[in-house]
Amino acid sequence: MGEGTARGRASASKRKGRGEFSHRPGSAQAFLLPIHDSSRTKGLTLSVVWPWTAEGIGWGRVNQRRLRTAQRHQLGWPNPITRARICQQALVVEGSYGKVAKRFGVTREEVCHYVTLVRRLPADLVAVVEAEQSQQVGRRLSLRALLGIARLGDTVRQRAAFGKLVRGPPRSAVA
Repeated sequence: MGEGTARGRASASKRKGRGEFSHRPGSAQAFLLPIHDSSRTKGLTLSVVWPWTAEGIGWGRVNQRRLRTAQRHQLGWPNPITRARICQQALVVEGSYGKVAKRFGVTREEVCHYVTLVRRLPADLVAVVEAEQSQQVGRRLSLRALLGIARLGDTVRQRAAFGKLVRGPPRSAVA
């Protein structure tokens, strides 16, 4: 009988040193047994069975996006008014948006956006955003959202838009 039959497989496993590995519990060696599959091929097929998985020993792929999200949630969401105050004070010292941007490692546009928040929003809205402690509400009070409100121009419209933003999206009746 050939190597692919049951008798051949049994005799092949008895011969150590010819490419077969013995498996001991807890070892990281593989089973390498030739298997004959007559429906597909006339030759021998090498079957490799690993007694462990890559994830089981910590070699699995780490999702960097999930790690960054978890780190961001631990730190909390930055308050845009706090950053705006820092940029405004640095603007007084440095004298130009470009120098402030270079100092903090951001773009001139970002510095301009932060300073625009403090200059255009009403003082009471700035105080409310600055005093906000809730992470859920603070996440909605992002630079982008507040900048849209600051660009409205009219104080009445700004207050109405800010009220909508703080309340959050309306809850639907159908769940």
